[in-house]
Amino acid sequence: MIKEIRQIGLMIGVEIIAPYKISDLISIFLSNGLIVDQFLFNDTSFRIAPPLTINETEIKLIVSKIDLSLKELANN
Repeated sequence: MIKEIRQIGLMIGVEIIAPYKISDLISIFLSNGLIVDQFLFNDTSFRIAPPLTINETEIKLIVSKIDLSLKELANN
């Protein structure tokens, strides 16, 4: 499902593989309480840009929500 992950500092770009649609994944993220960005120039990638003040507890929560969202996408 995930093709590649690219990172600079806390900004992370994640590319997914077909047949999954990024718009479907972003809708699932929103329903799970996550706000992510879609790249305008790439319809298979999304961006995670957490605040610089994020702590370890919040990171673990976000990772669990991302995992849940990816599993929901795979089951649809």
